[in-house]
Amino acid sequence: MYQKCYDSIERSAIQDLAKYTLVTLNQNTIYAAQKRDAAQAGYQLTPKSIASGDSIGYLYLFMNDHELLRIGAGQVTSYQKTDSLVAAADLSQTDQTIFEQLDQQKPGESASTITVKAGPAVVGMSDSINYLTDATADQISNNIVIGSVQNGHVTIASESTR
Repeated sequence: MYQKCYDSIERSAIQDLAKYTLVTLNQNTIYAAQKRDAAQAGYQLTPKSIASGDSIGYLYLFMNDHELLRIGAGQVTSYQKTDSLVAAADLSQTDQTIFEQLDQQKPGESASTITVKAGPAVVGMSDSINYLTDATADQISNNIVIGSVQNGHVTIASESTR
């Protein structure tokens, strides 16, 4: 799942919670907190749910193919799918290419953010983008400065490990 957050694009995994055992989920403090927040809002987060999270702590609960709920900060916001196409203004092909290629170039890591300020794109790499089940999902371990993206190929200018 992709979303704009200030001057960055943040990516989080859409998680099929059925891939986890009930015991594993219920022992996970992140999942337990999200389950509690969903219940307080009148919804259930179960092992049959398809859901996502983000670095701010919101829960995104897919109700069906056309409705998504954002639960957090004491509010529930409903989003309706209006089109299956991703507009370039929302997520450019260049950004998609950067996410995909850095995942491939850096096995065991996930490109989690792309930030562009007054220079080249900087990609934050994390060990995980599973915000509902992994406490390390919000931790950037490596920043990669993009040199160029040409003909679908990403060139790295530099890297810095935190």
